[in-house]
Amino acid sequence: MVAVDASWSMLAHSAAGRPPAVVGDINRLPLVDGAVDGAAAAFVLNHVADPVAALTELCRVVRPGGFVVASVFSAADPSAAKSAIDGALARAGWEPPQWYQFIKSVGDRVGSAARMSDAACAAHLEQVDVVEGRVRTGVTDPRDIVRYRLSQPQNARFVAGLSQAARRQVIDECMAAVAATGEAFDPGVVLLAAST
Repeated sequence: MVAVDASWSMLAHSAAGRPPAVVGDINRLPLVDGAVDGAAAAFVLNHVADPVAALTELCRVVRPGGFVVASVFSAADPSAAKSAIDGALARAGWEPPQWYQFIKSVGDRVGSAARMSDAACAAHLEQVDVVEGRVRTGVTDPRDIVRYRLSQPQNARFVAGLSQAARRQVIDECMAAVAATGEAFDPGVVLLAAST
């Protein structure tokens, strides 16, 4: 088993407790053809401009008859809690970073079962099985939902840059907005399982 990530700092985190890792790009993996029995791309394909090319590269490094699994967030039925938090942040002056705008612009390319299936077939994967649905996380407390969302990179720097009073106000507004939705944190996910 080998982990590959474009970010060295991600790979450095808890490095002692996980398999070996290498910095690499999903469009040009630092592995020879057929090097591994299978490949997993968890919430990666929704971050690339060409998911078919990324899936094709995963196929290249997986031995014939191996497996490819992938997951992305569903573009259907966006989370009311997420939208409520983003709205509260925007009212406080938050603007999405450029890299996040890019991710949002490409995320829908495989954000449904049909689109993921089309991408997998275009990458010449076989025995393609794609499901889409909500993942029941059990996270219902607005504090936990807000803490999770505000800790994400596109939000954390903005929140950290606020004064203590402004930060408290934004957090309170986010919690009130999430509580008003009455929604648990149950994100929509698209899951792919296929063979090479």
